[in-house]
Amino acid sequence: MCCRDLIPNGNLFFVGIWISVLLLLCSSALAQKTASPPSLSPTPVPAPDPDYMNLTVLLSVAGPFHTFLNKILSTKVIETLQNQANNTEEGVTIFVPKDSAFSSLKKPSLSNLTSDHLFSCVHVFIIFI
Repeated sequence: MCCRDLIPNGNLFFVGIWISVLLLLCSSALAQKTASPPSLSPTPVPAPDPDYMNLTVLLSVAGPFHTFLNKILSTKVIETLQNQANNTEEGVTIFVPKDSAFSSLKKPSLSNLTSDHLFSCVHVFIIFI
């Protein structure tokens, strides 16, 4: 006995199509059930801006930035930065080198600068927005 004998009128071709479609639908339905939905991590909400930004404290605790902090304190550039950060709608971006960047310099390189030269050097790291 052959499969053709079980299906009347020789519709074996159409039965094969239906079985293929049924298998395709079942396999995609199973794949959807077993696949876990993508996990969406919640987007962190930015902290509110403080009323007053103390850049001296920020640079003291944020990293090893003591050398740069001492330079902007000695040149009084910190006052300009504080004013820009706290009293204007514009911002300020400071690219602060770590203490290790200064330790790789030859010792007299910064100590031989005049206050005007040091003031200019410090401003290289600052962008007023």
